[in-house]
Amino acid sequence: MSSGSGDLGRSTLGLSPLHQREGQETQQGRQKMLPVDGPAQATVFDPRQHSHLTPYLAGLHAQCITRDLMTGSFLPPLANDKLLNYWKDRMAEAKEGTRVIILLLNGVAPAAKLVHGDNLVGVAMLATPHLPSGPFRAQVQHLLVAAKYRRRGGSVTLMNEIHGHAMLKGRTLLEAQTESGSIAEKVFKKMGYVEIGKVPNYSVNASGELKDVVFLYKTLDSASTQTNLSEPS
Repeated sequence: MSSGSGDLGRSTLGLSPLHQREGQETQQGRQKMLPVDGPAQATVFDPRQHSHLTPYLAGLHAQCITRDLMTGSFLPPLANDKLLNYWKDRMAEAKEGTRVIILLLNGVAPAAKLVHGDNLVGVAMLATPHLPSGPFRAQVQHLLVAAKYRRRGGSVTLMNEIHGHAMLKGRTLLEAQTESGSIAEKVFKKMGYVEIGKVPNYSVNASGELKDVVFLYKTLDSASTQTNLSEPS
């Protein structure tokens, strides 16, 4: 899991014109977008409806790394194609059924068929690989919420949706790892995850600092999927 990000649509990636066009919508479509008040909604990624959000997901990920010094697989300077290809690979896994991607969308009418990049305010993923010896296990990855939408319940909304889909897939033992002392660790523990242990100096962040990583797990049951969505995060 990762904590933090910046405003969407202003990626530090410096996306090429080609990739910028992938994330642009027509002016006509923007004019038809309806403003919606209230909390953001968690939506399962659908490649037929959401593939055009790839540059925005990459931008959200990039700003977690550069602005909040998130530890992970990438370090600055960030290359356009690496993050874009990373998210395209994750989308391919979702299409194959070995991953669930949950999008946090704000300002989208319930019946709207078109989602704009500016509607994306968060994302979380559940890796569900085919494991003969552990078909009941899954891993929570990349819980990211935009800075402009923090402390409004976004993390809890995403995690509740992750837990619900894990139960539907029979994945009742969830694993997670995150930087020790991060916002992400606090969210996990608030959601009932138990710390297994901590590894010192496990990863380097964007500023070159060595960071400890904490490993956690949670056993799901029907009650554990009913966390209060209104709780700020």
